Amino acid sequence: ATTEPMAGLSSLHGYEGDSGMNTGGLYPDPVAGYFLAATIMAALHHRNATGEPQQIDLSMMEAITTVCGDAMIEYDATGKLPLPKGNHHPRIAPHNNYEARNEEWIAIAAGTEDAWRALVEHIDDPRLRDARFETMKSRKANEEYLDEIIAGWCRQQSATGLEAGLGKLGIDAARIVPLYDLYASPHPDFKATGFVSEIDHPETGKSWLPGRPWRFSGAPNAPLRAAPCVGQHSQEVLSTELGINEAEYRDLVAAGVTGTLADVTNK
Repeated sequence: ATTEPMAGLSSLHGYEGDSGMNTGGLYPDPVAGYFLAATIMAALHHRNATGEPQQIDLSMMEAITTVCGDAMIEYDATGKLPLPKGNHHPRIAPHNNYEARNEEWIAIAAGTEDAWRALVEHIDDPRLRDARFETMKSRKANEEYLDEIIAGWCRQQSATGLEAGLGKLGIDAARIVPLYDLYASPHPDFKATGFVSEIDHPETGKSWLPGRPWRFSGAPNAPLRAAPCVGQHSQEVLSTELGINEAEYRDLVAAGVTGTLADVTNK
């Protein structure tokens, strides 16, 4: 939470007109992790080649500053300080998230002239044939008005229908899927790869849980298991780690120190 502003990332992140904000996702953690994994690989290669060890000194703040390199180059080249742009692109327009029916949202981008012409034909609004939208440069210059037209059209459409229909026309479009939907109604690809599995929990019943986002060719992934119930492994841990016998464990349960839901119910 403090690394993002110290590294400069927060000055670039946020909606257009904002002074900047944190991502809210502790972005430096995975970025620094990727850099560290790559550095370890390089150190192992060096060891294999020379027989000598390496000590790795990695800075999380420096890792984040590195991924902001395009902003530094932009400032060097133009003298203009990069600021938050929201969902807009430096060059492409339209490029934004738009509200659809039933409070759903759709991300739409027309990155080529072919995609733009297909979008114009599909929306069929004469305002989009205005000379102000003739080129990508002019569309970017008139982006606010362009967004207003597309947003008005999207509000009358289904996000799911837009995703399918625009995609077939070669226009980049993706429904913004609420996180709950990923598990309440998982995508067939998630189920086919085993990333999302239906797990039966003894207390809460059946639910969808995510697995590992990677798969090894030479070893199967361990199957997903339901989360442990309260106190489920207490006796196992106390007996193996502390040598507590059955009678001593029951005394702890009776005293309310440990135990499972069944133990509490039986009391």
